[in-house]
Amino acid sequence: MTDGTYIMDSWNIAKAIEKDHPSPCLHLDSPLREKVEGHLISGRAALKPIYVPNVVRRLLKECNHAYWHETRSNLLGMPIDQFEKEYGGNGKPYKAAAPDFQAVTTILKENPEGPFFMGSTISYTDFIWAGFLIFCRRIGDDVFQSVLETTGDAATHLKLLRALEPWSERDDH
Repeated sequence: MTDGTYIMDSWNIAKAIEKDHPSPCLHLDSPLREKVEGHLISGRAALKPIYVPNVVRRLLKECNHAYWHETRSNLLGMPIDQFEKEYGGNGKPYKAAAPDFQAVTTILKENPEGPFFMGSTISYTDFIWAGFLIFCRRIGDDVFQSVLETTGDAATHLKLLRALEPWSERDDH
């Protein structure tokens, strides 16, 4: 922050930005945010067997691998490779995430003025969902395409991502 303090967690960052810069409004109090966030949390949890092993394989530098394996294995209660083998096969994670991601699709399509959750009005809700999709794309096209397929309407989500390109075009970090 401008006063030299640091804030972690996107929700806390969004609240601080909204406080210091209330216009344009991020619509943090939107009931859509709570709905989408609930489905995102549940769907993302179902995909742990996909993304936890692939973050270390595809995104992290080698110097971070040991830390990732140690901390995530502790959280999972077993080694990452074992978790992936036991829970990640036969598309089970995507099938488990499908109801939540399809619910997000329904919410996104509710306002026909689109492409945003609030129609033509951008909000924090758009950024949390798009952030997840961009994360999946960074893991790999295979994961990204599978997640899009799981939503039941890939075109709707791609339209949202295109609309957010002015805020996401710097995708190099």
